[in-house]
Amino acid sequence: MEGRVLCTVRSQLKTNTDFSGNINFKKQIMKKIYFFIFLIVCTTLSLVAQTTELRFTGEDRNHLHVRLDKVQIINYTQSWMETIFYPDTVLILYGGTGITTLDEASTSFSSVMPNPSYGISDINVQTVKEEFVQLSLFDVQGKKITELQQLLTVGKHTLRVHLSTPQLYLLTLTMEDIQHTFKIINISSGGQDKIEYRSANSEYPMVYGGGRGKGNSNKPFNNGDNMGYYGFTTVNGVEFTSVPVEQAQDGSEDFTLLFDTVLVTLPTVTTEAISNITDTGAHGGGDVTDDGNSFVIARGICWNTSPEPTLVNNSMGSGNGLGTFTCNISGLTSNTTYYVRAYAINSVGTAYGEEVSFTTLGLPTVTTSAVSGITPTGATSGGNVTADGNSPVTARGICWSTSPNPSLANNVTDNGTGLGTFISTINGLTPSTTYYIRAYATNSVGTAYGNAISFTTAAPPCNPVTDIDGNTYLVVRLGSQCWMRENLRVTRFADGTNITLSATTSTTTAYRMNPNNNASNVTTYGYLYNWAAAMNGASSSNSNPSGVQGVCPDGWHLPSEAEWTQLKNYLGSESPYHCDANNEYLGKSIASTTGWNSSSTTCAVGNNPSNNNSSGFNAPLPACSTPMCIPFLGLILSFGLPPSTSILSRATSFS
Repeated sequence: MEGRVLCTVRSQLKTNTDFSGNINFKKQIMKKIYFFIFLIVCTTLSLVAQTTELRFTGEDRNHLHVRLDKVQIINYTQSWMETIFYPDTVLILYGGTGITTLDEASTSFSSVMPNPSYGISDINVQTVKEEFVQLSLFDVQGKKITELQQLLTVGKHTLRVHLSTPQLYLLTLTMEDIQHTFKIINISSGGQDKIEYRSANSEYPMVYGGGRGKGNSNKPFNNGDNMGYYGFTTVNGVEFTSVPVEQAQDGSEDFTLLFDTVLVTLPTVTTEAISNITDTGAHGGGDVTDDGNSFVIARGICWNTSPEPTLVNNSMGSGNGLGTFTCNISGLTSNTTYYVRAYAINSVGTAYGEEVSFTTLGLPTVTTSAVSGITPTGATSGGNVTADGNSPVTARGICWSTSPNPSLANNVTDNGTGLGTFISTINGLTPSTTYYIRAYATNSVGTAYGNAISFTTAAPPCNPVTDIDGNTYLVVRLGSQCWMRENLRVTRFADGTNITLSATTSTTTAYRMNPNNNASNVTTYGYLYNWAAAMNGASSSNSNPSGVQGVCPDGWHLPSEAEWTQLKNYLGSESPYHCDANNEYLGKSIASTTGWNSSSTTCAVGNNPSNNNSSGFNAPLPACSTPMCIPFLGLILSFGLPPSTSILSRATSFS
């Protein structure tokens, strides 16, 4: 039997001291109370009672931990049986006739239980008369924390101590004939330090919570008694009994109770459906319905882009034990399929639930349709939304700009929602302008764009033009330019001002019939205008367009050198205007079919005149016999013309 020592100032104090007999002893104890509190801090401080602590755990055939439901203890020597409940139970037996056995004939108290404390411990007090009790709680330095004073009636009473901090506490019990100090080790935190009166005539609680249950017994017990121990556990509704342990008891002991079968298995866990799916995350979870008779130490979900994910892949834990749980998955890749399984781990290993899959949200997939129906101010296109990215398409259409990669920040159409093809009509465009176009589709993730397409709007129509004199001129389109096919033969400016007819060179606004000032040539060749008449007071310009109306009708202007260069580049790039496959003889494309001397040189304007004027000009281009041509044209000996020729003026549209 285990004997413990109570520190005191009286060397002759016996282990089983009677506090009710000696008044002088009481007075001596009261005088030494503070010194007593100081001494009990020492490591030899303990209870008077003789105690034995029995600790039980269970194992199955595979030496895996088995949760015990209860343990039955039999004392064959003294003919009693005790059953304690709750998993992994600890039983404390009090031997002999110590202070823990309540005596109906005298005032007495029990030990503080449980100790170590899980934040709450109780003391049972029995009184045979009405008595005043005082409980004082101290920290290890002897500083009083709290106190309870209570008048107790005859009977049994429970006093409860609440402890807030994991530390050593000292508790002093004072009654008329009793004074005792307890050492309490608290291993929990929270709440506040206080002492309260609980109830009268209560039975001492058999089991205390806090993770490891503790049972208390007042059955007769002595070391050396012949004892028997049986463990019980329930698996899937079936109760199993351990192999009995029978031996003579020898002090405190740890017992492993063995079950001759396999009782611990993998947990059972199911995988919950995936919810709250976004482009980068989702919510998952599971439900541990059976722990396999072994505590589930970890649970959660694992995932991967390949089937049958395990903890080797991505995982997220969510607590332990039985029941449902949820996990917030993040850091996923958009528009990607993932496979998910719940898991649960106990002493046997890891169990997985059924596999579920989901696809993260992504941008829609959209293509741009070819552009058709191009006009000077409009066109038709559209797109095809082939996938919605697992999120409904809330808007679709096309966007366009004069710069590459147009977006919603530019011009857009709205062509409904959802999957499938759609047609978009674009209006309000500028003629002869290059545009860039892309289809778009929008869902909750964002906006996706299709392939980029460029197109150029058509040039404005080249309609015949009539001057102020009523002369009507045919027009030809060359690239994006509109050119008069005929030379001007107007005698007035567009505002009605007359232009002076002169047979000689003049610096004033003059014109003359050409050639040779012969009136019969006007219909064919038009008039020859000097610089002053052609410009009508305007300054020279090399812009494109020039912006110089001069002698031209309203809406038309004189061509600048830049515009002639544009014409040249166009005619040089278009094969119908080439004389042969290897050379560019642009003079052939604009020279008249008559009035040229014959030439044996291939592609010369005098060679095979029937191939001249492929550009569509129909006005003859005669030899220039006067310097009047030179300042007006500003472009001499161009397009491969013979040295003795130059080009008459052409008027182009402002458009």
